[in-house]
Amino acid sequence: MKHENGMSLFRRLWLVVLLTTVFAFLGSFVVSMLTARDYLEQQLYTQSMDNAASLALSMSQQGQDPAMQELLVSALFDSGHFRHITFRDVDDRIVVERHNTARTDTVPGWFTGLFSIRARPGEALVSNGWQQAGKVTLIADTRFAYAALWSGALHLLLWISGAGLLTGGLGSLMLRTIRQPLDRVVEQADAITERRFITIDVPRIPELTAMVKALNSMVERLKAMFAEEAARIQALQQQANGDPLTGLANRLWLDSRLEAALQEEDATDRGALLWLHIHALQTLNDKLGHEGCDALLRDIAQVWRNTTANHHERVAARPAGGEFMLLCPGLEEDAAQRLGELLAAQATSLMDSQYKLNGNLLHVGIALYQHGQTPAQVRHCAEQALLAAISSGDNAVAVQAVAARESDNMPWQTLLNQGIREHSFFLQAFPVIHQDGRRLHDEMALRLRHPDTGAELAAGRFMPFATRAGMTPALDLEACRQAMLMQGASPHPIALNLSIESAQSADFLDALVALLSADPDTARQLWFEVSEHGLSGELSTLRQLTDRLRPLDCHVGIDHFGRHFSSLPHLHDLGLDYLKIDSSLISGIDASPGNQAVVKAIASIASGLGLLTIAERVQTAAERQVLAGLGVSGLTGPVVTAPGLR
Repeated sequence: MKHENGMSLFRRLWLVVLLTTVFAFLGSFVVSMLTARDYLEQQLYTQSMDNAASLALSMSQQGQDPAMQELLVSALFDSGHFRHITFRDVDDRIVVERHNTARTDTVPGWFTGLFSIRARPGEALVSNGWQQAGKVTLIADTRFAYAALWSGALHLLLWISGAGLLTGGLGSLMLRTIRQPLDRVVEQADAITERRFITIDVPRIPELTAMVKALNSMVERLKAMFAEEAARIQALQQQANGDPLTGLANRLWLDSRLEAALQEEDATDRGALLWLHIHALQTLNDKLGHEGCDALLRDIAQVWRNTTANHHERVAARPAGGEFMLLCPGLEEDAAQRLGELLAAQATSLMDSQYKLNGNLLHVGIALYQHGQTPAQVRHCAEQALLAAISSGDNAVAVQAVAARESDNMPWQTLLNQGIREHSFFLQAFPVIHQDGRRLHDEMALRLRHPDTGAELAAGRFMPFATRAGMTPALDLEACRQAMLMQGASPHPIALNLSIESAQSADFLDALVALLSADPDTARQLWFEVSEHGLSGELSTLRQLTDRLRPLDCHVGIDHFGRHFSSLPHLHDLGLDYLKIDSSLISGIDASPGNQAVVKAIASIASGLGLLTIAERVQTAAERQVLAGLGVSGLTGPVVTAPGLR
């Protein structure tokens, strides 16, 4: 069978058999002997130099006693490792000389002639105090080197002869030469079955070339398709939830994210909502012109946007006109005050330097919220703070303070360490179902039982401190232990949310794999997910997590998918099993054609990859019905836990 691009696999095999038969011994023999000879020559020279230096030092320490000099030379010579030893004085006269003429009888003459060993002399100076007293010269005996070289040749001959079965041995050698491309082809095929689309180098073996080219071409087309879909989905998301003028989020997106921050189980315990109000926007529009006023709003939006660069959980929005809002989950009161003053100063400085505006231009009101409040309460609080700022003076900032909470003064370090030590943590289950009613898994939320009061503390209360203290890997590992114990008594799989800090920790991954490996059957029932907002620039971390958990048959997914779409272009390369679409896209989706288009596109691209899609915090039967029509497979939230909504 002929091939245009090279010799066939079978011809390669028989050619290697023939060539190896002819050249194996000759090549191995010559190379091995030459290499060994060079090594032995170097060893002999090193031996001569080291012993010459040692002898010279001994003679220098013994002074100029001729008897002692001869005794030292004779003692070294009698060891039998040197053919020639000479001690000459400063006038180059021989003082002591020993010479060995013996030759080995165990090595054939033809061999010594073919691979002659040259023993270079080793020299060292003998001193008498500060003056030179002479020089010693040593030449190592080559008998032992020839014997070692001859022994190596015999062993090599025996090894080559022992190869015997040329067909089997050479066939194995040929298979080794093609193992790598075959392994790469198998790896690519396995990756595709695991929903990871990778390309590999095209092998030079014709039987594999066509297949690899076809697979690589398919992967490249899929990558291009994913990139196009990612760009389209991001455009849809911006169109549905973005402000056309500034590119910030619109009121709909801000409201949905605010609701998630206040109601989601894993949301932080507190945060802040900043509200910037620009006064007399119509007057500014008359003064600057329509285009100038639009430019001003875009510049202020950029100031607002800069605060989210390293804080992916924040949401910068322009709800309307001269109103700008910034949602900052986890932001404390003092930090919120400083941030509000900084933004006010930057905005007024911008308006003064670039647009020649001064005086009473804007105010900032800050509402501090707690988890569990309603969006209406937080917006009212922000409005009251803005009114307080307006009454305080030009360009002022005001914070609507909240009373100190019990969690502010809790000894979290002690409580968390005690909880881990005494296993006071426990898991609360929230069901996740398929559209047809089947239970997909139970999503677990970590709880801590207070050792004194017995109160159940939600993760949002203690996780901010745990994150700052670097304790999230320890808490995640404790949650995994609890899940392993629960899984034995649960008929449904269990899902756990891992922090990005844990996924980045090699020690945590090693401990997790060890824990799961101890009970493989239980491990197969566990689902692990990482929140998307922690993955910006850290997709390699998620890939590492999937690589470690895939051999254990665990499911891996992304939680809160769709807040930033940072992982969307790389879904084909992560080896995931499912996506949980963020509640910000789900809330009120039955009345939002824009978000319907976004979710439908996400479900479509996920379906193409074989990924399960699950909608978070589905609250109404109308939302559930719309999601089913968009291709979303699973759901969680009040519609699942409240039987009347099903």
